[in-house]
Amino acid sequence: IEGVGNLPEQFGAEPFMTAGTLGGSVVGQSLIIGGALKGVRKGIDVYRTKGLIELPFEDVVAPEFLKGQTFPEIKKGQTAKEHLEEFKPKNIYGVTELKGFTASPKPFAKTTEAGVGSSQLAGVYQAPKLSPQFLRVAGAERDLFRIGLKETWRPSITRITPEDFELTPFIKESQTTPASSRASVKQAQQFFKKQAKKGKSYVPFIKSEKEAIIPAGTPLKQTQKRFFVKYKGRRIPLFEYDTIPLSTEIPKVVKGKTSKSPLSEPPLRAEDIEKNLKSTRAGSRALLSQTELTYLGISSKSLKSKSSSVALNSYLKSIDSSMGSGVSKVSSGVSSVRDTPSSNIPSYVSSPKTSRSSRAGRPSESPPEPPVKPFRFKRKKIVVEKPSTKKKGYNVFIKRKGKYKKVTPVPIGLTDSRDLRAYGLDRSTARSGRILPTKKSASPSPYDIPRGYAEQTKRKFRAFKQKKKKRTRLKRTIIERGKYLIDSRGEELGLSYAKLLKQRR
Repeated sequence: IEGVGNLPEQFGAEPFMTAGTLGGSVVGQSLIIGGALKGVRKGIDVYRTKGLIELPFEDVVAPEFLKGQTFPEIKKGQTAKEHLEEFKPKNIYGVTELKGFTASPKPFAKTTEAGVGSSQLAGVYQAPKLSPQFLRVAGAERDLFRIGLKETWRPSITRITPEDFELTPFIKESQTTPASSRASVKQAQQFFKKQAKKGKSYVPFIKSEKEAIIPAGTPLKQTQKRFFVKYKGRRIPLFEYDTIPLSTEIPKVVKGKTSKSPLSEPPLRAEDIEKNLKSTRAGSRALLSQTELTYLGISSKSLKSKSSSVALNSYLKSIDSSMGSGVSKVSSGVSSVRDTPSSNIPSYVSSPKTSRSSRAGRPSESPPEPPVKPFRFKRKKIVVEKPSTKKKGYNVFIKRKGKYKKVTPVPIGLTDSRDLRAYGLDRSTARSGRILPTKKSASPSPYDIPRGYAEQTKRKFRAFKQKKKKRTRLKRTIIERGKYLIDSRGEELGLSYAKLLKQRR
């Protein structure tokens, strides 16, 4: 702390020495922290792969990746059926070949479901063999001041075994050219949204990349964790999942059907009332239903009057004492009674305690009281707003002869526009490009551009312009760095942006 306080004086006296000391300490601390982070990553990798079997990297990774293709593509002249057969695992000497890989910077949950994602078709993407580019594992060359805090700590390889691999219904087995037209892409989107069966994986055959898609909403469950591979100094585990087909149907509720009404029970008999009264202990509160009170000629309102209470108590006492003599008088003339209480009246009404001064005799009959409807709060309907499925559209502009010209015939999504801009600048003679939002919604990209290309090649571009050693930040605009101007085949041949896009339609 004392040294920091003296820095202004030291810098004024010996500026070069002070600056060198300060810069050396910062670089030294960065090297120490960077080494510590590498040690932490190594410890995490060892812990995640403890007890697992190491597989050769060549047995898991796509052979096209080893030959220089970042995103493995379908061979020229290969039919859709031949491409489909690449996904289906084969038994070699009793051992099942591993197929259907997905690379991600972090593992899936043990029990989850396929998400929608941000690509053209909703679901989890698979490849016959692994494309390590999506693991996002950093290389060995890193800036000293980028310690790697944003780097993934748990890169994972996932092998998902679906119920079956199939072509989408509108793709023929003998077809050799991917159906990349806008109509075909829209048709595939509708299929995955409404018709695709959960549990299967479909080969859309609309791009040049090797891919199959498990429809969004398919339940996934981890079954095994046996292997790991080494890639760029990292030990990466391989998780094995199975799809769970949705075969259980939810029973439909038929409107209008209710539970059995108590009014459908058999008519009340006098013997039932007597049995109910005899089962009540002496001196306790006897419980009579509204139907029984109606049969006796007593309403719930008249129980509040003294005369009705005395009459009811006398009736109860006579039954309790006679044990049959009084019962025969009551039940001799009447065998059943019409059951007409309202469902809104409480099911049972309590009678008052028995009194010693009650008079004998049957209570006088009185008409039943009309039912009182209980007060009920009205339920407020909750309206759930459905999220909008429309995405905002963007247009891509490429600088040509000092002016920016639009290269997208229709607005596309943000991710697609970034990939298109980066792909065109990296593979053609164009150097500067920008994307601008529009009021129209996004449409599927008319160009076959590898997914995630902008993220994988972001080191080749800068988002500022420099004039007289002064940097000015650019909004929604990138410029290809000088050392990457001629690093692709298209740039070596002098391929323009327009010709490049014509090849990718």
